[in-house]
Amino acid sequence: MAQGINRALIVNKSFNQHYATASLRKPCIFLSHRSLDKDMVRDIGKYITKAGIDIYLDENDQELQRADAEGNDRKVTQCIQKGIEESTHVLCLLSPSTVSAESWWVPYEIGFGERGKKDICSLKLKPLNENLIPSYLKIRRWLKGIHDFNAYLQEINNKNNYAIKSFSKYNDSQYKLYNDSAILEESVSFHPLKDYLDQ
Repeated sequence: MAQGINRALIVNKSFNQHYATASLRKPCIFLSHRSLDKDMVRDIGKYITKAGIDIYLDENDQELQRADAEGNDRKVTQCIQKGIEESTHVLCLLSPSTVSAESWWVPYEIGFGERGKKDICSLKLKPLNENLIPSYLKIRRWLKGIHDFNAYLQEINNKNNYAIKSFSKYNDSQYKLYNDSAILEESVSFHPLKDYLDQ
């Protein structure tokens, strides 16, 4: 199984040329999040790429980081738009900081993704009470925990015949094949995202 990549690492190269290659014509999930949650987002991103799905995680987009350091809001916005345009899915990571009144980028990214007809979904992180999820996200698909998240990744991979890694307490590199693709086997005690996601 080929591991996914963070496409933000190549966005500054001739992205459209790279994107046209067969290796990049597979799903890519744009990770919409607050920077306060960066550690959780990194681990979730690693989990997704281990499942063979590409991600776009902004911290590795050098052009965006440069624009942010220079205070170039127009360029930051353009970089985010490009990341969403080159993705097939937008996954909003919901935490207490995401749903606070101070979060502006996440609603923007959801709106831009919807305008671009991207597959939009939210993943509730452990610290957030589901009663606090905003209405504009509740009316879309949202995932409650490990089981829902695994099913979401499996659904994406089933459409593209990519294998998903199976995690177990005995061997975290084994694969279990079902219908020509692998399924994530959740073992709550040993699951790599157990600290971030509900059971």
